[in-house]
Amino acid sequence: MQPNCDPSSGQLIKAAVSALPPSPVRFEHALQRERGVMSAAAQQQKAAASAAAAEQQEEAEHGPFPIEQLQASGIAALDVKKLKDSGLHTVEAVAYTPRKDLLQIKGISEAKVDKIIEAGNIKDSSTGIHKCQPTSCTAAGDYSRGIETGSITEIYGEFRSGKTQLCHTLCVTCQLPLDQGGGEGKALYIDAEGTFRPQRLLQIADRFGLNGADVLENVAYARAYNTDHQSRLLLEAASMMIETRQILIQRSLLSLIWFALMIVDSATALYRTDFSGRGELSARQMHMAKFLRSLQKLADEFGVAVVITNQVVAQVDGSAMFAGPQIKPIGGNIMAHASTTRLALRKGRGEERICKVISSPCLAEAEARFQIASEGVADVKD
Repeated sequence: MQPNCDPSSGQLIKAAVSALPPSPVRFEHALQRERGVMSAAAQQQKAAASAAAAEQQEEAEHGPFPIEQLQASGIAALDVKKLKDSGLHTVEAVAYTPRKDLLQIKGISEAKVDKIIEAGNIKDSSTGIHKCQPTSCTAAGDYSRGIETGSITEIYGEFRSGKTQLCHTLCVTCQLPLDQGGGEGKALYIDAEGTFRPQRLLQIADRFGLNGADVLENVAYARAYNTDHQSRLLLEAASMMIETRQILIQRSLLSLIWFALMIVDSATALYRTDFSGRGELSARQMHMAKFLRSLQKLADEFGVAVVITNQVVAQVDGSAMFAGPQIKPIGGNIMAHASTTRLALRKGRGEERICKVISSPCLAEAEARFQIASEGVADVKD
């Protein structure tokens, strides 16, 4: 029963109580009731604290495990250091790495590799799927349900078609709460074209009512200067993600945000300059395949949504004389098979842009219109 807060009622109650003869039983009963209320409140607080601790413990047990946990399975600390130096920072990374690649690590014998693989397969995390809302619900059409985590989404199109603008918008929307279509996480941004602009993030943050300083703090940015550097940045990204998670676990802050999105803009720009001619085509495709495979491993290990942008090339052949120049994405079949979902952007009338679902395991082919506004990617205003 809720206490009566009306002053006049309180005076009437006091007067009625004072008119009664003193009774030890009455006061004892009131004291017991007060103790019961205090005890119930304490029990509720204790239960809430226990539930929060259990939830944090459960999340910590199902997340990516640091590679140091292999020592509990009998792997020597020196061997763990060798694995970490080779770019393997989590137990999941060991479980996903082919045996022949582990054999190439200097100082690790075949017997040790078998033991490491067995220890790595003991713990394997599966991450739940959440969606990072790309724009508003109608702007993305059938794709309005968001960017799928644990997979690679490729966005390709001509210049000024909105690829980089969409990436900037995703860097902000991935920080929104889950009930608002976000991912409650930070973003990693690898910029290969030099088009990343923090000022753009501040404009988009105002649209969603987010603090600009907090938004910038939650975006990790790196500039890639060549294809080898671009690949090395993935190793640094994996190290950053696992270190961030370990800090949150140690501080019992796992409910706070950590990395939910990784963007590479553009994944193919540097390959067009570092490799030239048909003589280096095979080497380029092999290098690109390994880079895309590393991206997919990051998505598998940490459950992040990976978004890459891709450039296009004009397809000049006999049909171009009649139907006009046709364009196709860079990377050929290597890129097509590595991408789980492919989205094609093209220019429309005026400021209008059109997004088309080219291939997806869960979406039918469809188109949606959007425009680039001061607050990021938004619906077309008719």
